[in-house]
Amino acid sequence: MGKKKSDDESGSTSEVIEAFQQLTEQFWKSAADQWDQLARHPAFLSTMAAAMEQSLNLMARVQELVATTLKTMNVPTRDDIEQLRNSVEALREEVAELHRELDERATSSSRRTRSRKKR
Repeated sequence: MGKKKSDDESGSTSEVIEAFQQLTEQFWKSAADQWDQLARHPAFLSTMAAAMEQSLNLMARVQELVATTLKTMNVPTRDDIEQLRNSVEALREEVAELHRELDERATSSSRRTRSRKKR
């Protein structure tokens, strides 16, 4: 008899587990359906759009305030540093080009000098 009771308990346990799994699946399916309906609702979409716009406006305003504060403190902003970086890079390219031109002129000058000496 002890074995039959144990079999009944294990059968009952597996039924409970299966029922719990089904309940969990139904819950998640229902939650997904509810979320889908909410996410497609025009009121939700307009509210989310307004919230995102306000967030972007706030971020822009904070950046303006930080830039103004840094300028007042005579500290360069990220944009100032980026402009400087771009200017330095452009100057490097110009200097490199000038070096190439000088090298070409020096090379052609030395060729002319050698050809004159041969004459």
